[in-house]
Amino acid sequence: MLLAYRPQRTLEPTSSCNNQISNAFQQYERQNEGKASVQVYTNMSHFDAMHDDVCRVAADKRANFIILPFHKQWAIDGTVEAVNRPIKEMNLKLLECVPCSLGILIDRGPIDGSSSILNHKSIYRVAVLFIGGVDDIESLAYGARMVKHERVAVTVIRFLLLGRDTSRERKHESETIEFYKKTNSGNERFMYQEKLVKDGVGLAESIRNMDNSYDLILVGRSHQHSPLLFGLHEWSECPELGVIGDLLASPDAKTTASVLVVHQQKMTGKINTSTGQVPQNRDMYVHDEPFTERVSDHNPSVEISIDSENSPMKDSYYR
Repeated sequence: MLLAYRPQRTLEPTSSCNNQISNAFQQYERQNEGKASVQVYTNMSHFDAMHDDVCRVAADKRANFIILPFHKQWAIDGTVEAVNRPIKEMNLKLLECVPCSLGILIDRGPIDGSSSILNHKSIYRVAVLFIGGVDDIESLAYGARMVKHERVAVTVIRFLLLGRDTSRERKHESETIEFYKKTNSGNERFMYQEKLVKDGVGLAESIRNMDNSYDLILVGRSHQHSPLLFGLHEWSECPELGVIGDLLASPDAKTTASVLVVHQQKMTGKINTSTGQVPQNRDMYVHDEPFTERVSDHNPSVEISIDSENSPMKDSYYR
């Protein structure tokens, strides 16, 4: 059972954790008046059934995207402070039944001291890691939306297998990336890089060694049939994050950036609003809203680099 709170005009006393969270959301709503609305619920359900309530609210609100917390919380010194197993189980269930796309947020805000973009005076730096697949296309779409904000810079990093890949899927992905590059022509805060790696080991090392140049990293959860991931699945500990998300959440990762793992839901048929459940036959992608093209002679920044440890070729070049 869900109980909805009526919005308050004044902030609640901050003596409890719940009130602090509620106050933070209320402040966010006020700072984004007309763009964001906040509805607070009290969940009276057992954790085993909470995913049904989330699906029901998502269906009722016709949500396009849901962000869920990762079940691990980091302390300020970079160690794992708390592990919430019921949250992990809920996230796994929601991946199967949620009626829209879903993101799992690995929040490392306390580690790097980053604050809300509302309080940022400098540029908020976002990286989109692109290996391939519909989930990566979805994360790219959200990154392209973020870069519309005047204080957000987005870098798309595409990992490619050394050698030629002429598959139909890769051609479609290249066309999609070209669309977003053209859409952001003239936007100096949109950058594109290509990194060539020899195999999955090179990919894993490249991702683990990402420095702290970014505040947030977007990555898709699933990368079906990608040869870059051969041999990496067996080391994955958190299936809800996928292979790449799991690498970024591991203690071996050098980056302290927060990570948003994106899962694109697909479905057909009508949603059962009484339960929020999605029909089992899901083959319609929940696509991003198309952008209006802007004509410009200026091309976004492009960088192409090659994993020097796995290839004798020149380290990098620019155009």
